[in-house]
Amino acid sequence: MSVEKSYDFYQQLQKAIPDEKRAIEELNKFQQFSGFEHKTGKSEKADSYSPIQDEWLEIKVDYTEYPNHFVEKFSSLEDKKIGGPWQYLQRGVKYYVFYYKKLGQIYVFETETLVKKMIELLKHGLISDKANGSKVSQKNASYHTYGYKVKKEILDDICILHISI
Repeated sequence: MSVEKSYDFYQQLQKAIPDEKRAIEELNKFQQFSGFEHKTGKSEKADSYSPIQDEWLEIKVDYTEYPNHFVEKFSSLEDKKIGGPWQYLQRGVKYYVFYYKKLGQIYVFETETLVKKMIELLKHGLISDKANGSKVSQKNASYHTYGYKVKKEILDDICILHISI
């Protein structure tokens, strides 16, 4: 398990809003994702909702150029507070999206399928806490998020849409 540099959660959240909107604009070009609108606020289930389809999607904006998806498992490792696609699966969010801004890449997954795949990869030792686990400290906070660095190719078989923008 590695420890990454720290991030200010609220600063990252504000920085991501225009990029989430951009990702939604790009996804709206595809019939399957037309009608999704950006949502903000703690009362919202996720980042985007389609009243036409009555479905939600969550967008994780990433500003790195790493060859991996960082799939968060805990939003607070210390409290074992579930995070990432596990959290959004519990909320009933249909799609989980990774948007790599610097790379101009968007990857869309069905949230349930992504969680099942992660469980399978962990169960069969294809990823592990030791080899892939990563703890990320949060600035001005006493907790860490925790997730797995997963090579993008390992999840290609369940990616339902991959676009370059």
